[in-house]
Amino acid sequence: MFRLAAQSAIRASVRSTVARSATPSVAAYYKAGATSFFQPRFYSTKLTQDDVLRRIQEATSHLVEAKTELKPEQNLTTDLGLDSLDAAEYLIAVEEEFDIEMDEDTANQLKTVGQVVEYLVNNPDAN
Repeated sequence: MFRLAAQSAIRASVRSTVARSATPSVAAYYKAGATSFFQPRFYSTKLTQDDVLRRIQEATSHLVEAKTELKPEQNLTTDLGLDSLDAAEYLIAVEEEFDIEMDEDTANQLKTVGQVVEYLVNNPDAN
């Protein structure tokens, strides 16, 4: 209910601003028949293992040495030198990067970089 009221108020405000505005691109947008300035964000449908690995490398660079290249067979604790707290922070960084939430059981089962990558590739909610 509040979301609908907020959207209506924003639309009315934007439309009145657009009508007075000299910005042709926004005015043309509404003239073309657009009903909302706020459009949904679409993500690609399938993540590749290489993209996932690259994004994990970037998102967790503060935990793993920059010179260390992530490989699927690397163990989070043994090969990457993460203790239990660092491993939890590693998985939190992955969750934030891919906009997902892992339950505790799943997080405890992920022991290698390859398992994390496989989980993300097969997770339909991962973006």
